[in-house]
Amino acid sequence: AYKKDHQQMCRLMGNPADLASCVQQKDALNGYIAMLTQPKSHTVIGGFMKGDEATLDVAYTFASAPQSTGFVVMKKTGGKWVISQFGGSGSGSVSAKASGQADLASASVSGSASASSGAGADAGEFAIIQISPNTQKYAGKCPATVTYKANITFKMPVPDAMSYHWERSDGTRTPDKKVAPPRTGHLSISESWRGGKPGEEQTVSMRFVAEANGAMMVQDPPGVQVACK
Repeated sequence: AYKKDHQQMCRLMGNPADLASCVQQKDALNGYIAMLTQPKSHTVIGGFMKGDEATLDVAYTFASAPQSTGFVVMKKTGGKWVISQFGGSGSGSVSAKASGQADLASASVSGSASASSGAGADAGEFAIIQISPNTQKYAGKCPATVTYKANITFKMPVPDAMSYHWERSDGTRTPDKKVAPPRTGHLSISESWRGGKPGEEQTVSMRFVAEANGAMMVQDPPGVQVACK
């Protein structure tokens, strides 16, 4: 990605038989480069290895955000280590373990995504989805507003359509919406939680559910502590 080597990126990301069509999607590839090279540094803070599978716990920082943590699961295939799963974008500690020991839907791995598809989880992961709230804590007058933003990078080929909705921690959900992903392969979607009464304290969250190509992805971002005065 740093070398902007489109051909090598396509070799690593997709089926070799699709190399020619992948290289032609220059806008999408440039979008991947922008995503993969930001932030510019990651720090490995721990990990676990078993045989040909390993999990790295990582920390990273964007210029306009506090330090975040995540995990990267790698597998050794054909003598090469490749990324098989990753998640994060939430603050706090990460204790994911490799070899199936990491529950990607649990609160212990904040911000992780899970996919469901008849063809298996890998086939269902049609995009890389990262969700982050505009704040980690809120204390003040209510009703309070917490805005969640979903940054979506679609895997190639980019689907013709995606439907999505948000599920609030109070049990309500937004109506289903359908969008046509831009050819750049990147899409940002925001939704706000609003509520709370004086003297009330609670942890709020917004689950993001998206469907495309007959597969579903569910993202559970970290909760936000809201203390109403």
